Amino acid sequence: MVIDPNSISNSVNLGKGKAAVGERAHDAKTASVTKKASSAPDSVSLSQEAQSITKLEASVANASDVNNERIAEIKVALQSGRYSIDSSAIAEKMLNEDA
Repeated sequence: MVIDPNSISNSVNLGKGKAAVGERAHDAKTASVTKKASSAPDSVSLSQEAQSITKLEASVANASDVNNERIAEIKVALQSGRYSIDSSAIAEKMLNEDA
């Protein structure tokens, strides 16, 4: 129910009779009921697909980008002198990254 402000002022202007007071009381009760109904919290539900995507995003965010086994292999190779670093290849890749 929508309360028209013009009808409220009209009932006030009707006079000092009991009917006008009763109408205002009724309008006030109706307004409070309408206000309570409209103050209910909104709710949102996600589809099954959206829930799956959210779970995947969380698992990717928590995944480690570090390959500890590969790091250990490189450390051993560096310490033994078997790992050679090709600075030209690294520089070339860095330059090509911007392109």
